[in-house]
Amino acid sequence: MPLSEGRGGRRALAAGAFVTIGALAGLFALTSEDAPAGGDAPAGDDASRAAPLARRYALRLDERSSVSLSGAELGGGIALRATLALAEDTSTRRTRLLVEQVEELSWTVEGQEVEEGEASLAGARAEIVRDGAGVVRDVEVPEETRPEVARLLRMLALSLQAIEPEASDQVIEVPLGRVRARSEASPLGSGPRATRRVEVRWRATDYERIAGASADARADGEGTHVYERDARGLVRARYRERLAVVAAESTHPAIATTLEVDVEPHEGVVASLSWAATRWVAAAQVASAAGRRALETRVAGLTFAQLLQDLERYGPGGVMPQHSRWLWRATGLLALEPERAGELGQACTDGTLEGAARSLALDLLANVGHAEAQAALRAVLADGGVAGGEDYPSLLQRAVLVEDPEAATLAFYEQRMDTLDGAAHRSAAVALGGLVRRARDHDPEGGGPSVARLSRNLEQARDPLDRRALLMALGNAQAREAERQVLRSAGSDDSEERAAALRALGRIGGELGRRELLSRALSDESPAVRREAMSALGRSGARDAELVALAAGLREGRFGAHDLPPLAELARRVAADRGFDRAPEGSDALVGLLEALLASPAMPRELGHQLAALRFRLMG
Repeated sequence: MPLSEGRGGRRALAAGAFVTIGALAGLFALTSEDAPAGGDAPAGDDASRAAPLARRYALRLDERSSVSLSGAELGGGIALRATLALAEDTSTRRTRLLVEQVEELSWTVEGQEVEEGEASLAGARAEIVRDGAGVVRDVEVPEETRPEVARLLRMLALSLQAIEPEASDQVIEVPLGRVRARSEASPLGSGPRATRRVEVRWRATDYERIAGASADARADGEGTHVYERDARGLVRARYRERLAVVAAESTHPAIATTLEVDVEPHEGVVASLSWAATRWVAAAQVASAAGRRALETRVAGLTFAQLLQDLERYGPGGVMPQHSRWLWRATGLLALEPERAGELGQACTDGTLEGAARSLALDLLANVGHAEAQAALRAVLADGGVAGGEDYPSLLQRAVLVEDPEAATLAFYEQRMDTLDGAAHRSAAVALGGLVRRARDHDPEGGGPSVARLSRNLEQARDPLDRRALLMALGNAQAREAERQVLRSAGSDDSEERAAALRALGRIGGELGRRELLSRALSDESPAVRREAMSALGRSGARDAELVALAAGLREGRFGAHDLPPLAELARRVAADRGFDRAPEGSDALVGLLEALLASPAMPRELGHQLAALRFRLMG
């Protein structure tokens, strides 16, 4: 497989990116990084003690999710009407939640109704742990709670979190992802019994990352949460969220989900919320038990012996019968039985699997990515017989599919980069850059030594191919600390090195790099470099000032006919990324660029028609 930035930033979603739709809200929800690990209730917080005076609410919850993958559609959702009781304890920052009565319930997973749904949900309870800003940090449920009920309670808890407006503009976990939300408050009345209305909002670009989504997947969504509170706690709430995730490749799933929650005061008062002492477990533990059951369903009876037989029989062609489904089952089996990873690695070194079959086996290991799979992957790539093959550079790049690389994996790739030369050296470098970025998804401070090694190699490299590969690696790593070094390459006499540096700067996203991208887009002598600069600006989210400068450059005659298609693509991407539709506020800069493009006499007719349609849609 040739070196490519896309390859360095993607993972094969079809082979294990998403849990079954049965996870409902858990399809996207990310576990809070500083949430407790679970176990017994904290000391001094006896689960049997009486909670503060509780309120009763009428609850309406509607959730619908769908996944489209390789022509197959999976769907599920829940429509719930129930009576809910909440009791807030401000001293411990805990809220008790009880589903007192279920009036109406429709609950489906993959088209099948959840058995005994009403019976399992009525009486369900949870304890919500919040921080000082009101943000939910954990949801604890009794250990006997059914997994799907635990997920529903977690979804409900996240939709009711009471964020304090003083802690506005912060990253929070919501049912469908993690977002940067802004809160604003307004008073409703005065005096000790006054309530206040708080509104929390986020837009499509606020989603930080979506669980299981590839680097190329785009999230389009929005959410609002309006709630009223008084001195005793929640009065009423209205929650709305929608999310669509679309990946660049057709083999990746497209996901759409919506969630609506309404909580209104209900007649009557609950004296207290108390229940018999029990051992509590965190939602993460419940999700783990549910995960095993989901994996068993996903594997659908596939055995390891059958997996090997399939690889031997169909692997040389690189494609399995019902390829996506086979990948889904095979990665599920390796996740369910981690010890099989070593056996699969052994088959890659003892001659059982070779060529395309071995490549596919390494893809399986990298997609699963647990400790056993990474160890097996390293063992295969360290094998002398494997390393001597012509396909070794391609095999090295398989590791970029690992979602959470271990330190040992990073160190292995550093060693490979330093000891290999030619195409294998470049493959190891590019893969190392992708691994660093994935490691930083979990630890923003991680990967520093690897970036330092890449930077040092770039300083010493003289081969133009090596320099371009190392620039690609630093871009894949999104290494802010290497921005100035990459900037120096943007001034190289070699136009291909300049283009590689600009591509890296677009991924790094620093302010110095953005200025260089705009400058090169406006004035570089090479059309290929200008095109790369425009593409990088578009991928990194062109700003209004940059759009205005590009429009001015068009009117001044700085661009030739070859520059019009990449400028048009930049404009289309800005419109899509910002979610612009009819006459949106703040679209003036984009409209100005479209008008400058349309005024160009060299504009191809068909492209002009497309841009005119976009302008018409924006202007109404």
